[in-house]
Amino acid sequence: MAETFLTPADLAQRIGYSVATLARWRIEGSGPPFMKPGAGLRARVRYRLSDVEAWERRCAMTSTGQAA
Repeated sequence: MAETFLTPADLAQRIGYSVATLARWRIEGSGPPFMKPGAGLRARVRYRLSDVEAWERRCAMTSTGQAA
């Protein structure tokens, strides 16, 4: 089965954050794992759907007391 990838715009829509927030998370090293297939300035950011789903599971909480 082929792997599914999301663009930053796709992911922003999925999780309800802006593309700019995703860019900041990449700089900070937070947020879901990403990749830049290709080389140089033409490399585009992509998020593997399976990585996003795993990140979403890690972010899930069962009470407000769990928030950092």
